Amino acid sequence: LGSIAFGAVNMVQPVMMTAPYLTQYTGWASAMKHLGTASLDIVRGKTAWTADERAAYERASKEGTVSPQELHQITAHGRAQMLGDSPLWQKLEAYANSIGMRLPGKMAMRKAQFLWGSVYALTEQFNRGTTFLASYRLAKELGRENPYAFAKEAVDATQIVYNKANRPEWARGPIGSVAMTFKQFNISYVELAKRLYTTDKKAFGILMLHL
Repeated sequence: LGSIAFGAVNMVQPVMMTAPYLTQYTGWASAMKHLGTASLDIVRGKTAWTADERAAYERASKEGTVSPQELHQITAHGRAQMLGDSPLWQKLEAYANSIGMRLPGKMAMRKAQFLWGSVYALTEQFNRGTTFLASYRLAKELGRENPYAFAKEAVDATQIVYNKANRPEWARGPIGSVAMTFKQFNISYVELAKRLYTTDKKAFGILMLHL
């Protein structure tokens, strides 16, 4: 239930972060319109997209821009703590066997892990896809020279790059990475707020209103 609630809340991230970011280049109503249309098109599939949009999205998928990223941290931590990869789990299994007790099989645990993590994966992919498609279309509308680069930057700035390179060194180990799993969003939100405050006070104000 917790993961479902988190996933539902996480789906508003494009409104919270992407819309204010895009108001640097267009009006708030236009940004929301692009995001709303893009979100519907992500759900409906690519049949209504232009060939150019499909090609750009496929490239973004191959490069990992619109693919779930935070999920890898979540499942890695869960697997290390709950499954056979953990020395603690192995000790528990050995003890359970010694007293004639059997713990849930590893495959059953992995299936539970997959179901638990799928909520995060679906919402994150939806957010990234919506942000990319909306930003790409806005860039085309504005006559930007490189719509793909514009859209990719929008995704990276508002949907966050979840990898070791984007975390401080202390947060890359087994303890720090667990602590940072759900903190990276907060840090990135503050960074975006600071960036918008410096570059565009209007966009910053809208970001604050979306809190």
